[in-house]
Amino acid sequence: MSAAKRRTRQQRSNRNYGVRFGGSALVYTVLILVSIPLAEQFRDSPVRFVIVSLPIIGIAGGIWALWSYLREADEFQVRKLLEALAFSIALTVLVTFTYGMWELVGAPRLSMVWVTAVWAIGLGIGSLLANRKYR
Repeated sequence: MSAAKRRTRQQRSNRNYGVRFGGSALVYTVLILVSIPLAEQFRDSPVRFVIVSLPIIGIAGGIWALWSYLREADEFQVRKLLEALAFSIALTVLVTFTYGMWELVGAPRLSMVWVTAVWAIGLGIGSLLANRKYR
C-alpha cells in the first residue's frame, strides 16, 4: 500500500473514530445531565432506574466507536490505541483501588460513576503519550 493511500486510510479511520466517539461522549454528557434530575422526580418508582441508566447509550456508543476503530485502523494506529487503553486501565486500577482503601479509613464515599471519568481521562492522557512517543 502506498504512503498516500495509507495516510488517507489513517485519516479516514481517525475522522470516523473522532465523530463516533465524540458523538457518543456528547450523548453521554447530555443524558447524564438530564437523567439525574429527571430520575429524582420518580423517587418512589422503579422507573427511576431506567431513567438513570440512559447514559449507558452514550457509553455503548463509545465502546462501539473504539471497537470500530480497532477494526478499521492500520496496525500502527491500533498499537497506539492499545497503549492508550493499557495506560487508562492501569491508571483506573491505581486510582480506584487507592481511593477505595482510603474510604476504608475515613475518606468520603464516592459514587462508582467516577470510575468512568477516571478511565476516560486516562484514555486521553494515554493517547497523548502514545502520540508523543511515536512522533
